[in-house]
Amino acid sequence: MPLLEELSTAEVAIPDRLPFWNDIARMIAPVRVEPHGEAPFEARMYRRKLRECELLSPCSSPARIYSAPDFESAGVLNIQVQYKGRSTNHTGGRTATLEEGDFLLYDPSKPLWLAFEEYTQAIVLRLPLATAEERIPHLRSQVGIKVSGRQGPGALFSNFLRNAWEELERNDE
Repeated sequence: MPLLEELSTAEVAIPDRLPFWNDIARMIAPVRVEPHGEAPFEARMYRRKLRECELLSPCSSPARIYSAPDFESAGVLNIQVQYKGRSTNHTGGRTATLEEGDFLLYDPSKPLWLAFEEYTQAIVLRLPLATAEERIPHLRSQVGIKVSGRQGPGALFSNFLRNAWEELERNDE
């Protein structure tokens, strides 16, 4: 049995892909996806539940994504690591461009938009807010601040999460 659940537009007719994907994307938050560019839209998402946390990895052709506040997710804090490509993210009143390895926190109970003009893949770690803030008080004040995944503590965390993800992709326990 694979360690990751996969959801994809690959088997969906091109005209039906965007509505299909918008339904799937709502698993993260109440989002709306708009394709960017001329190529047909394509996307995949991988998921894995880990105790109280969940790992998601959406992959998509160029798009713009808009998320309304999701008050059902008020008890969750997300860490988004840019796994492949580059994205511009606006959340918590801040805008940041993430390169491969960079990451930021976002609160799904607040609005978010992101855009990317190339194929991109992120890793989203969904954490229970109470547990995260118990260990790191005032964590929500860091929402929207880009952390470099190329140096210092940010590189340590980014490399750990990306390597763990690669093991899941290979079905390693």
